[in-house]
Order: sequence, then C-alpha cells, then structure tokens
Amino acid sequence: MQTGLMRDALEGVEERRRQLARDLADVTFEPSQCQAVALDLPQPTHPLVRLRMLVSLWGVIREQVRGRLFATSQAKAVESYCEGQLGWRPRQIGQLLEVFQVWARLGREDDQPRLDKFVKDAFGDGAGLEARFKELEGLLDDQIAAAEAAFAEEMQAQERKDAIARDACLAPAGETWEMLTRQEMALDRSIDRKVRIILTLRQEHARRGGGGSRTAPTAEPDDRAAEELSKVVGLDAGTESPAEENAAETPKSPEQSENVIENKGPAAEGVSV
Repeated sequence: MQTGLMRDALEGVEERRRQLARDLADVTFEPSQCQAVALDLPQPTHPLVRLRMLVSLWGVIREQVRGRLFATSQAKAVESYCEGQLGWRPRQIGQLLEVFQVWARLGREDDQPRLDKFVKDAFGDGAGLEARFKELEGLLDDQIAAAEAAFAEEMQAQERKDAIARDACLAPAGETWEMLTRQEMALDRSIDRKVRIILTLRQEHARRGGGGSRTAPTAEPDDRAAEELSKVVGLDAGTESPAEENAAETPKSPEQSENVIENKGPAAEGVSV
C-alpha cells in the first residue's frame, strides 16, 4: 500500500512535467513565423512558459525589424506580454517600434513630403534614421539574450523543484499515508514487545540450564545467542533473573551430597568410644 501511494505521487509529478513540456511546445516557434506576433496568445501563468513565449516573440520581432517590416501588432505584443514587468529596454524598444511604424505607414502611402518631414522631426536626417534603426536592432539582441538567460535559469530551477518533488514522493502527505504510518509503528512496537518476551524466556532457560547440571555446556551457546540478540533490541542482558537471585538457596546435587558423606566417613572412624 505504501509503495502504491509513493508511485501514485510520483506519477502526479511526472504528469505535471509532461504538461509543462506540452505548454512549452505550444509557445515555441521560429522567428520566421511572423504571423505568431499577430495572434492573441493568452498570458501564461507558469513563469517558465511565459519566458519561453517571450523568447519566441522577441525573436519574431527582431526578424521583422531586420526585414524593415513594421506593424502595429509588434508594439501591442510588447505592451501586452510585458505588462507590469517592463524594464527600460522593453520600453525603449516599444517606443522605437511605434516611431518606425509611423515611418513605414507614410512610406506605404507614397506621400514623400510628409515622409521627409517626419524623418526630419523624428530622426533629424537619413543618417539619424539609420542610427536609430541600429539602436533598435541592438536593443532587440540584448533583450533576446536576457530572455534566453532568464529562461535557462528558470529551467534549472524547475529541474531542482522536480527533483525535490520526486524525493518527496517517498513520504507522500495525506491522511491515508499517515494512517499507514501509524499502523506500521504500532506493528513495530508489537513485534518489539514479542521479541523482548522471547529473549527473556531464552535467557531464563539458559540460566536455569547452567546451574551446575551435566547439561550446562550445551546451554552456554543459547545464553550467548540470547545476549547478542538482546543487544540488537536494547534488552539488558545483564539483568539477573529470579533464578540467579535465589542461586544461594539452590539444593545441592546428588554428587555433592555423596562427597559430603564420604568426607565424613574417616572422621567418624577416628573418634574414640
């Protein structure tokens, strides 16, 4: 039963890992898949999945910028998926994307005077436009590197969490596990009591057999075995039994009685009448 509970807990951990792998695959796409930025993807709740999706989105935006392709969906994606966690770099990227989106829109409208005026107001001249474009590319490269580093760090943390969860499966929490543990402890205590009783009986038997009878040599191995087993379960092998306490009152054996009579014989013959 305990093994089944441990396997069930371990299966729960593995199922969560498989689900996480599926979620990561759902938000992983190549930079060439530019249409992914326009999709209204839900905000992931798992930090690892969120970082993986940001890596993919930043890669798509960088690919679009390199091709001088600017769309309103880019800035919206940055604002949506970095909401509440925008640092200086994503904010700067978002502002530059908005500026270049206006520049791209005016270029598509084929209104050269308005386009020239916008370039002069926003960038100063053509050289300034190229400088800001290089700045945007550099910011995107740095942002992708930071997102990839954060993803790798979070992945290592997740692996440590999974290892801890697998180890915790050896002692699952819950009412059923606690009940089994209590039953096991009760059985251990019961077995320990029975072993102590058996060892006590063996010691008593060995002591009684070693009281001077002819069977004493055969009782000595049993006595040693009882003492060794007593050490295992913590029973004091040196405790004297009632038989040892009354050893002084033990009746003499027939051989001892005969020796007494034989010793008295000569003394009786030497006495004068």
